[in-house]
Amino acid sequence: MAIDVNDPLAAEVNSIGDVEKHWPGLLAASHEWFRIYKRPAGKPNNEFAFNGRFKDADFAEKIIAETHGFWQKLVREEREPKLNTCVCWEGCGGSGL
Repeated sequence: MAIDVNDPLAAEVNSIGDVEKHWPGLLAASHEWFRIYKRPAGKPNNEFAFNGRFKDADFAEKIIAETHGFWQKLVREEREPKLNTCVCWEGCGGSGL
C-alpha cells in the first residue's frame, strides 16, 4: 500500500493502521481483490504469506533491501558460459545456425 505525497491525507497516513483509520474497509477489499482476481482466467485463488496479514513499512523495506542484495550478488557472479544459449547470425563470427 502506498499514498501519493500530494494526497491531502498523506501527512496523516504513516502506517498500515492509518489506512484502516482513514479508509475503513480498504485493506479488506484490497486483500479480497488480490485473492480472487485471477479466477476469471480459470486460475485458483491466490494464497498469502503471514496468514494474509498486512505488514508494516519497516518490514517491507527490510525485504526489499534483502532481495536487492540477492539480485546484486546474482548479477556480479562470474559463471561458466553455457553452450547453445543464443543464435548467432552473420557478422558475429559464428556459423549462422
